[in-house]
Amino acid sequence: VRAHEYAECDIAVWPSNGGRYCVGQRERYRPCNIQDCPWDTLGFREVQCSEFNNQDVVSDNERCKLYCRVSGSAAFYLLKDKVLDGTPCDRHGDDMCIDGTCHKAGCDHRLGSEMKRDKCGICGGDGSTCRVVAGSYNERGSFGYNEVLKIPAGSANIEITQRGYRNQKDDDNYLGRELLEFKFHT
Repeated sequence: VRAHEYAECDIAVWPSNGGRYCVGQRERYRPCNIQDCPWDTLGFREVQCSEFNNQDVVSDNERCKLYCRVSGSAAFYLLKDKVLDGTPCDRHGDDMCIDGTCHKAGCDHRLGSEMKRDKCGICGGDGSTCRVVAGSYNERGSFGYNEVLKIPAGSANIEITQRGYRNQKDDDNYLGRELLEFKFHT
């Protein structure tokens, strides 16, 4: 949201000189980059915290201030009174911070917009493009990793549940995910 218009009123344009009074907002903000970032990249707030080599922390009461956590610690500090204009107010929302205040924005990245994502995650969509992928694994697997389900890239609203033998709370199994680089993560 670096691009913004600033109205400057000058005596030469006043009505007595054949012009009009300046009306409306003196400043209007317009997001310059309206593309969504890839899902696996750092958020804009995290990028700002990384300048201080820390992790972001967003307080509900102060969403447009830059709080960063000290790496490897539970301590976090206020490092700037304002995040940069255009920073999302929270990690998964569309509202954005402008001049230290959270402003309503739609999924189209336009300030004041009411545009919402549908259940498929499509901005302004009608919910007709979703494809449900479901699976379960009840087999006695071999030692090591056993494939349960391939989740397509870009999937959202993923729910994974693990139940132990006879619904016991704990068991000796671990869920893992395999990324395209074929590295396992638990």
